[in-house]
This record gives sequence, structure tokens and C-alpha cells, in this order.
Amino acid sequence: MRCLVCGKEIGLFRRLWDRKYCSDRHRRTARRLSARALRELQDFDDLEEPWLITPGLKDERKKAVGSGVSPATGILLLVLIIFGVLIIPPERGSAPLAPPKRSRTFSIPPQIRQWIPGAPTVDYIDDFRTGLGDWVAAAGSRARGWSREAGKVRLGGLRLWKPTLSMSDYQLVFQAEIESKAMGWAFRATDARHYYATKLAVPGPGGPPRPEIVRYVMVGGRKKDLVQLPLPLHIKANTPYKVRVLVKNDRFTTAINGQIVDTWRDTRYPQGGVGFFAEPGERALISWVRVNDAEGLLGKLFSFSLLIGPSELLAGPPGGY
Repeated sequence: MRCLVCGKEIGLFRRLWDRKYCSDRHRRTARRLSARALRELQDFDDLEEPWLITPGLKDERKKAVGSGVSPATGILLLVLIIFGVLIIPPERGSAPLAPPKRSRTFSIPPQIRQWIPGAPTVDYIDDFRTGLGDWVAAAGSRARGWSREAGKVRLGGLRLWKPTLSMSDYQLVFQAEIESKAMGWAFRATDARHYYATKLAVPGPGGPPRPEIVRYVMVGGRKKDLVQLPLPLHIKANTPYKVRVLVKNDRFTTAINGQIVDTWRDTRYPQGGVGFFAEPGERALISWVRVNDAEGLLGKLFSFSLLIGPSELLAGPPGGY
């Protein structure tokens, strides 16, 4: 695969987002061509060597000789990055589903991020070992009932996670266990009166006859557009589950143990953080929670490796997730 301007082989990493030009300078050069030349280039995009029909650019090809990153260098860099992310494990936790032990923030250095389109810029993790200082009662919420029990947190009224409040698009992953009736989480939340909400409900006393997922929009403190749907998989009380929520533009997708159970759209709230809650009569526990902003062409790689953590990869989490 060669550059339309200079004929030079396009580097391995460059091909991930640009399959026509070996550099940004050559992309700008192509834009300066006449409309006729651009049409010719478009007409011959499917040729194996389309640069051969590009007229008047011999000087550009000479300048490009010896520049850029070779495919071999690109492959080596990719191997080193994957090794650093996936192979080198952090401290191993005692529970097979637990993330790294320390609550921390992860950030990829800019020197590496420029080679990884769509790499996450931040990764927030909390296993609640340092307390609940980052979880604040949303304005208008009393945040009743939150407490730490044997390394987990028992949910009460809505609390929001402070580091996430300025985010827009992100992936939320957490491990939860419903003891009675249901549990809920919020996203794109700014306060107790404005957020998107989803709940998981299990059969039992006071609960639905079958597992359900419930979602709605909290607008001015009132629930709007409430939807109740049967889950396509069976969940039960007193069993830990891993939930993943992808918040991207106006689309929201929920998966349980790797199986997608719901997807929907709404445009009311463009920004806001994540939170958790259990309404009166509901009892649920959270073991850990993780949020990052992975997206783009390598989003699948990073949503898998960074969201579940190297220790979980090595332990082989249930559900193949």
C-alpha cells in the first residue's frame, strides 16, 4: 500500500487511520492539486499502485526517500505496547474478578499516544479501599445508606464519582451483587435531578417475576420515558456480575458478563459523570468500578485490556469478557 503523493510504502501504524498518504504533509499536498487531479486519484483508488498515475510529484517522492517509520519498526512498537499493557501484571488481588489493588488514575504518555489512534487518555479505578471520599452526594440527594462491608460498598441514595463529572464519552465497568430487588447506576449525571439511569432487577420478594433491565431519564427530578425490558439472560440474587456500559455520543449500550442486553439513544445530556444508587427496599453491593475514555480504531483493544485489567486477563474472568 503506497502513498498517492510520493509512492512510498505507508507505515503499519499510519495505515490504521490513513491508507492513502504516508504523512500529513503529503495529505496537504494532495489537497492543493487541481480538481481534475483529485478526481483522477479518486477514480484510481482501487489500483494496487495508484501513485503511478499521480502527475508532477517526482520531487515529493525524492523528499520522502528514507523518511517515516518502517513497517518493521511499527510492528516492534506495537509488540512493545501490547506487552506493556497486557503481559506485565500489576499486583494480583485475592479475588479473581478484582481490578488492580490500588485506586489510581492511568494515563498513556503523549509520546506513545500519538502512535495509537483512539487510545484512552485517562483510566479511573476505585476498589473503595481508600474510603468513599471521591463519591459525593449529588445536589438534592441525601445519599443515605452507603457503607463499606468486607471490602465492598453497600449502596444507598445516589452518589456521583467526582473524577468523572466532566467526562462525556466513556466506558463504565463495575462488579455488582444484588441482594434484594434491584440496583441502579447513573451516567451523564450532573446532579440528583438530571441524569440517565439504568437498573437491574432480580426475581424475589417485592421484585419482578423475571429478571429485568429498567431505564429512564431523570429530568428535573422526575422520571421520564421509563422502559422495562426482560433480560435475555438469567441473573439472580447474591451472585456477582460484571456490567459494562458504553456511553458514546447519543448511544448507550449495556452488557452483562460480556453479553449485550440493551442499547438505546437519547440527546438530552451531552456530559456528566457516573454514580450508583439503591432505592428504598433495594439492597446491593459494589466491589469495584472503572471508567476510561477508550474509543477510536483501537477501542476494542483498550476497552478489553484496560477496562478489565491485566490481572483479570490472566485469571480468565467468567463469561469470556
